Formats: sequence, structure tokens, C-alpha cells
Amino acid sequence: FSERFLGTAFGSREVFRGLGIFFDTYANQNGQHAHEHPYISVMVNNGSRAYDHDKDGTHTELAGCSSDFRNRPHSLAVIRYVNRQLSLLLKYPGVEKDTDCFTVEDVDLPIGYYFGISAATGDLSDAHNIHSIRTFEVDVPLSAQELVRDPSRIEPSAGHAAPSRAHVPDDPQPSRAARFMWTLFVWTFALSCLGCCGYFGYLYYHRRQRQLKRLY
Repeated sequence: FSERFLGTAFGSREVFRGLGIFFDTYANQNGQHAHEHPYISVMVNNGSRAYDHDKDGTHTELAGCSSDFRNRPHSLAVIRYVNRQLSLLLKYPGVEKDTDCFTVEDVDLPIGYYFGISAATGDLSDAHNIHSIRTFEVDVPLSAQELVRDPSRIEPSAGHAAPSRAHVPDDPQPSRAARFMWTLFVWTFALSCLGCCGYFGYLYYHRRQRQLKRLY
């Protein structure tokens, strides 16, 4: 595995050509999402865009769905690409109804590409094991347009995309040094207040003692 394939898209390159399906268990974006995590998203890229990990890929996704695939004995993801239609179906043990994650039309994918799997995590981590990957060829009649096209020269693209949203930057997060200084300030202020309370309490106590001695 060459370092030229490493990147910020869950350990792989954020700029790529082809199809990317991302199983994301944690929301990195600080702002509000239009969905909940865990979240599964798909992106078709011709090498001109980058998957933004800090924004959870929400500005380049083709489609997606929220589905809790964590902490299950096993699960099955059925990815189907037939006649320019891309779909994802999720099957979970003990759940009778399958989860229809997405179905997208007008997706162009070339042949001659490779399967790749990567993963990355931060401080909060899960263990996900891939037991197997199986591929099947679907025998369906091709349209006249499909018959004359050279599949090896197709440019990865999609005629549909998720509604665009304004790319609003997150509020700047304080650095580690700033958090340390703020914590130090809070503790110093709290100890100072405690010391002042103790000092004035001590003065009040001795003043009361002197007053009592005068009375007796």
C-alpha cells in the first residue's frame, strides 16, 4: 500500500476518481447536520473535488441515509449498479425489513477500476471487521446508447446530487494552549475566591472573639 493513496478521507485520498461510499459513525462538523450519525453517504468524483472530512462530506455527497450499523453482530450492505442506476440496501440480523438507503439515477462509472477499503478514527473508536466482499455480474439487456459507448472511456459522473447548502465555516475552536490558559484562570480565580473567603472569615471570627471577651 503506497503512501500516495493515504489521505484524510477515512485514511484514503480525499481527491479520487470513481465511486466512494463512506460509513461514518461520528459527526465531525460542529454545526447542525441535516441528518443523524451513523451516516452512510456516496460520492462520485472525477478527480476535480475533494471529500471534506471535517464537514463529513456533506457538500459533495450524491445521496445518503442515517442508519445505525454500530454494535450489531453483523450487517450486509448490498451495492447495486445496473443501467446507470446506483443503489444501496442494508440488511441487519433480526430486522425483517431491509433499509433502502438510496437509489440514484444517471450515474456513470467506467470499468477497469479497483476496489479499495480504508478506515481511520480519532479518540472515539469502534471495531468494524469486514468478513467478505462478493461481486456478481448482473445480466440485463443494454440500451442502444450503452451498446455503442466504450465503458473504459466513461468519465465518472452523476446527473443528480444532494441539494447544495451554503458552506458555512464552523465557529473557531480554541487551541489546546488557550484551553489550558482558560482552565488555569478558572482554577486561579476559584482558589483566590476561596482564599479571600477564608481570610475574611478568619478576621470575622477573631473580631467576634474580642467582642465576647469585652462582654465577660
